[in-house]
Amino acid sequence: MHNALNTKVKLHRLGISDDDTCEICGNGSETSSHLFFECECSSKVISLIGDLIGESIPSDASIDWRRGLSGHGMRKDIMNAIINACLYTIWKQRNLCKHELTLITPQKLVKLIIEEVIVRTLRFPENLGMRDRDLLKRLQNRN
Repeated sequence: MHNALNTKVKLHRLGISDDDTCEICGNGSETSSHLFFECECSSKVISLIGDLIGESIPSDASIDWRRGLSGHGMRKDIMNAIINACLYTIWKQRNLCKHELTLITPQKLVKLIIEEVIVRTLRFPENLGMRDRDLLKRLQNRN
């Protein structure tokens, strides 16, 4: 994450925010690590996604997710799309909580993530192998 995001810890340090509490769960300081890996909602999303894709996704900010995932070629691209969609969706959820006081369930967030991944990967259907198609079909059916 490289601490590039304006988390509440960073905003609090700059005197822009009154506190540094996580916008989503209200527990813990909102660092990138907490927001994406330790927050109750994020942890649940990561766990649900891992169950769907049949991969154990480490819930530790110190681990590079991309190195631990299986596959190569298009499969690796699909896995990267899943990770990127997870991070983007969690950040978007955080901003909904902050600006609109709206909390979406982890199950609904997973549905949004899967929809995004399917749209992105189906842009290049000619690149999909049989295992990739099976993975996407499994995601669509469970979504």
